[in-house]
Amino acid sequence: MFNVFKRKSIWISMLVATILIGLFAFAQVGARSTVKVRHLPLALVVNDKGKDAKNVVKKLRKESHKKSAEIKWVNVTHTSELTKGFASGKYYGAVVIHSGFTKAINQQTDYLKGKIITQKLAALVVKTPMAAKTAPFQQQKALANSLTKKTPEQAKISLYVSQGSNMTVATILTTALPKMTDHLNQKISNEYITVANKSGLTLSPQDWSKLQTPIHTTLIKRNKVSTKEISGMAPFLVTIFCWLGSLIASLLNWRDHSKNEKKRTDGRLSLTSVTSQLISGIAIVTAIAVSVYFFTKVCYSVPIHDPKQFLLMIGGISFVFYLLQSAVLDLLGLKG
Repeated sequence: MFNVFKRKSIWISMLVATILIGLFAFAQVGARSTVKVRHLPLALVVNDKGKDAKNVVKKLRKESHKKSAEIKWVNVTHTSELTKGFASGKYYGAVVIHSGFTKAINQQTDYLKGKIITQKLAALVVKTPMAAKTAPFQQQKALANSLTKKTPEQAKISLYVSQGSNMTVATILTTALPKMTDHLNQKISNEYITVANKSGLTLSPQDWSKLQTPIHTTLIKRNKVSTKEISGMAPFLVTIFCWLGSLIASLLNWRDHSKNEKKRTDGRLSLTSVTSQLISGIAIVTAIAVSVYFFTKVCYSVPIHDPKQFLLMIGGISFVFYLLQSAVLDLLGLKG
């Protein structure tokens, strides 16, 4: 029973299987797991000239100066310029700091300051009731009321992702940009917590909710890609279809010619037979291209904006695969 392992073919089969798995793993898994983004151009639009907006810009730029930085900021004056920049591929996304950013942060700081004053005045009244009638007390109370009268607004930042520019990059940015603003939110919120703790301030959940998320972020997708694009995998899968179709077709076509066509004295196919393979190959790749178009566009609604160009490209790819595989079969036979 174990004599089968004495045959060379068994070991050759295992070796071939290992090599094929390694090649496919390198092509499919390795290429995707080693994707690294460096100096990715993103537009930065600053519509607020206040101190807090400048601080945020400074923090963003600080990270981009590193050699291994993922982002390279491109200064853009107006939001209206983004459409043209996305279309030309000048940048793949954008961060827009809206006007009123600094004003909103100042409102939040003032609101917190007003709450601290209110709590201190309340504690003073408990200890010294007569203090409530003094002028300084009334002035501080009026100040606290003015600071807490309005509910603080959130500072606004818009994040743009151009999906059509590069699907892989767009997927990365869709996750990375919100994380970046979440980090800014956390940093400002922690500063508020530190101030409150130093002052011994206890905020109600309702009051704290107004300061917990200082920055409101809006994610906007431009040049949207259809969900039928299969997460950007459509080009890869279509190429696989071309390869598999031409692989099987070239093998069957070669076998048919080997049986029915005249061979040379050395056992190889004649020039006439090779020409016949080329002519039949054109018909085969035409069928492959039409089949790929039918199943992707008609059956599964994958967007194909230029059917003629798509059919020519797919036919060309399939024909190249067909020629390579037919050449190997003609030269080396089934072993090849």
